[in-house]
Amino acid sequence: MVNRAQHAIRQSDVMLLILDATAGVTEQDRNLAQKKSDNGRACIIVCNQWNAVVGKDSSTYVQSVKYFQDEFLQVRCAPILFISAKTGQRVNEIYGTVNEVIN
Repeated sequence: MVNRAQHAIRQSDVMLLILDATAGVTEQDRNLAQKKSDNGRACIIVCNQWNAVVGKDSSTYVQSVKYFQDEFLQVRCAPILFISAKTGQRVNEIYGTVNEVIN
């Protein structure tokens, strides 16, 4: 699967790095972010399952952004979206963000 992802990164203009917001960052996630950086592609970090994050309060969003920026230094400036595919929360923002990063 990683080989397919690497090939797709080389062929793409924008990479959506889709993560599980409840699971944190894996080594495979870090490797894909590094490949994106090596290939000079635009990147958007999409954290799915935001609806399943327990105990959210007014600081959870800011803390989560900082966590992902610290974990992905090579794509630190990438926009980060917190979505829920299950509920549809902020899913529509993906297209607008793709347009922003390629224009």
